[in-house]
Amino acid sequence: MSFFSRPYLPGRVFLRSIPIILLLLVTACEGQGLSGLPGLSRSTGTENPQQTAKTPPAKPQPTVAPTPKVETAALSPPPATPPQATPSQSPQSIQPFQPPQSLPPQSGPSSDAPSSGAIRTPDLTYVPPGEDVPNVLASLPPGGLPSLSTRTASQGGLRAALLVPLSGPSAALGKSLSNAAQLALFEMGGAGFSLLPVDTKGTPEGAAAAARQAISHGAQIILGPLFSAEVKAVAPIALSSGVNVIAFSSDRSASQPGVYLLGFLPRPQVERVVAHASQQGITRFAALAPSNDYGKAMMEAFRTSVSQHGGTMVEAMYYDPLAKDHSDVVKRLARYDSRKAALNQLRRQLEAKGERQQLKRMEKQDTLGDVDFEAVFLPDEGGRLRSLAALLPYYDIDTPRIKLLGTMQWDDPILATEPALTGAWYASAPPDGRADFDNRYRQAYGQKPPRLASLGYDAAALTAVLAQTGTISTQQLQNPMGFTGIDGVFRFLPDGSSERGLAVLEISRGGPKILAPAPGGF
Repeated sequence: MSFFSRPYLPGRVFLRSIPIILLLLVTACEGQGLSGLPGLSRSTGTENPQQTAKTPPAKPQPTVAPTPKVETAALSPPPATPPQATPSQSPQSIQPFQPPQSLPPQSGPSSDAPSSGAIRTPDLTYVPPGEDVPNVLASLPPGGLPSLSTRTASQGGLRAALLVPLSGPSAALGKSLSNAAQLALFEMGGAGFSLLPVDTKGTPEGAAAAARQAISHGAQIILGPLFSAEVKAVAPIALSSGVNVIAFSSDRSASQPGVYLLGFLPRPQVERVVAHASQQGITRFAALAPSNDYGKAMMEAFRTSVSQHGGTMVEAMYYDPLAKDHSDVVKRLARYDSRKAALNQLRRQLEAKGERQQLKRMEKQDTLGDVDFEAVFLPDEGGRLRSLAALLPYYDIDTPRIKLLGTMQWDDPILATEPALTGAWYASAPPDGRADFDNRYRQAYGQKPPRLASLGYDAAALTAVLAQTGTISTQQLQNPMGFTGIDGVFRFLPDGSSERGLAVLEISRGGPKILAPAPGGF
């Protein structure tokens, strides 16, 4: 060895030791639980939070991919001693949400998987006109929050119970909610958070039993259940134990302080589309709704919104949702008989005067005069909506000129095949976030999720992030800044209802077009 090579000998030893040093560092990080999974952010008023680009793995392998901590419904005996409180951190310490790119291992498609389609709200109960339904969150006064005790995480971490129907007629939808919640837990759950799915069987009795079982085994918060009657059965059990509930129902009457509804409530949807129509100069409105609880709730919300925006409700009619033919009600809405009679009378007068040229110009007319409204609100879905929309031009309601308005039930690609619905407006969640979630869910579970599956994801993601503070309190859930989820920004109001930032979309052959983007904050 020459003299000049001796100074480099220590450097060579160091370079050869780098792989060992790196291996030790990685092992140490893993021992500390450094998952690197981001959390759900509070909305800050910006349109869309910037996302940190990541390179997704080519194909996750079951032997190396992280596994969400999801406990089965077969529960072990409850703990002998209550969980000990741990010091909590400030909610402001939660890190901004960046949708991750990595996914759990794929699983094959299930035979009982739900098919995708428009949002459905089978559990809605009509709220009478006398009840005030706020949609703007006022400043919370000191001490104005419900007196629910704060449940803290034990040394083993915070536990959330997921109450969904895993058996019975709604098992497919319940399974998709559970899948979405587990996906959220995989993507952003920390080491100190676990999820406990419990079957409600889709009944109030099953939901009540599931709530008791979950609370007895240490659940600090309940996610779900799905249906209104289930939520009402769970509420007294949870509140008496100081446990908050984030339910998936869209029934406004099921909410109360401490029982928060994450479902898509009628009022915010109606308010958004009416506000947009008013901004476009529309002042005279009509509505045609099904004669069920959902239709009545939507009609009342529509009346209130039209009045608040200075508009006039010209016509409001109901139809039997079980009827096969709705021609009579559409005919009455269009005042078809009186307009046709006016045309026939004018023709007789022109014939008496010998006005043949005017008569020839009127040969293709079926009625005389226009309807007395500029927009029609149709809160329905699927084949029934397409049938109603097709009847409007048949009875001389000029749909290109008379604007059709709808709700999130219109978030269905099949509606673009109905010509009368082309150019119609409806309120819905921002489509971009939903499309990304659909892709991640499909990659994880081999199928497209139903519309309501995002509720399971957002509830689990929100809970997982709040769990980073060591507690989940009423003050955290009622943060007036709100949160950003799959379906855009949302926040819980003190009465248990929720407010969402929705976009206004237009139906077109090439897919929905965004006419008015959703707000990025409150």
